[in-house]
Amino acid sequence: MKKESTMGANIRLARRASGMSGAFVADKLHISAAAYRRYERDETTPPSTVVLKLADLYGISADAVMRGDGEGSAALKSPPQPPSRPLVVDLAPGQVLRIEINASVWPGSSGDERDD
Repeated sequence: MKKESTMGANIRLARRASGMSGAFVADKLHISAAAYRRYERDETTPPSTVVLKLADLYGISADAVMRGDGEGSAALKSPPQPPSRPLVVDLAPGQVLRIEINASVWPGSSGDERDD
């Protein structure tokens, strides 16, 4: 018989899969780290607004945050990929160079690392 996962366990699994710290997530949600820990420990249930923010932050569905079963648990096991956007530069008339640039800053990165 399959064991049901709790919302707190799903939230914790998604955070760990994303490589984010609890303090970082709490900061992004504009809540205290203690309040976030209570969600992960199933001591309190996050309001729907927080569930939606968590889903956006982790790149998973709100259903995966709440239930974690079916497709949701598969989504929890793989960390979200950073979004990228194309940058198109005109080199000369008729010539175009297309470069993919990672436009997001992930936890643990200050965003200004350079290979100097």
